[in-house]
Amino acid sequence: KFDEIVSFSGVEKFLDTPVKHYSSGMYVRLAFAVAAHLEPEILIIDEVLAVGDADFQKKCLGRMKAVSDEGRTVVFVSHNLAAVRSLCNKSIVLSKGQLVFDGSVQEGIGKYMESSLENGNSLDWIPAKEIVQNGVMLSRIFITPTENKNRLELGDSFLLSFVLRCDFVDELPSLTINLSTDDGTPVLMTSSFYMNKEKKINGSHEVTIACEFPKYLLNEGVFVISKLIVFRGSSKVLLEMHDLFSFEVFFNPTSIFGLEGRRQGAIRPLFDWSYKTLE
Repeated sequence: KFDEIVSFSGVEKFLDTPVKHYSSGMYVRLAFAVAAHLEPEILIIDEVLAVGDADFQKKCLGRMKAVSDEGRTVVFVSHNLAAVRSLCNKSIVLSKGQLVFDGSVQEGIGKYMESSLENGNSLDWIPAKEIVQNGVMLSRIFITPTENKNRLELGDSFLLSFVLRCDFVDELPSLTINLSTDDGTPVLMTSSFYMNKEKKINGSHEVTIACEFPKYLLNEGVFVISKLIVFRGSSKVLLEMHDLFSFEVFFNPTSIFGLEGRRQGAIRPLFDWSYKTLE
């Protein structure tokens, strides 16, 4: 299986290089390739998708799926919820070395997200510990429903706000967020970098950066800020965090969508439609 292993790992050019000189990514790629071609009865994979490019990650998932289809067992340990959902048919959740859940993948992902997010779907979150990196402190994330409610309902618009404190005064940082569902499905990415707004601090080092979500965008369900990046200029990353804030959009039977009932999908926009008849 030597040639297959080398081809799968993508380290052909470095076969004569001692492994001690490999990068951590190359080492893991080679190790996975060896393990995946040994035809074991049980294959235990721990966060292998954290390294390598998208093509290698796709090959890893394909190989694990093939091993599973052959009737062998794959134990896949990962924080990549989308990969867990696509590959696994049963899940367990561990916390501090203890088993806290054993059951379906969907319920397991929900349990994991519930335990890992500090704000617990509250609309206002202040971190228990100070979050400071590269001169930027994240002090608060909060949601303000424009309908003056104490919860978000289907069809509502709202402001998602981030309170930052900076130790520099020349230029405000930009902010990018990735939004996902609570099972790890990507929904959207948006950034303040593309807005042509004045980014100067006038007498204060604290700034609130807010993003307005329009009406009839998100469907009911729990949504997670799966990635937050604060950066300066065009590319200098000051702070990056994952899975730090969640909120829930509740079903509202009195909304424009209420008569239609519950529907699948992460978004539920209201588009303009037109009709044109041919004479």
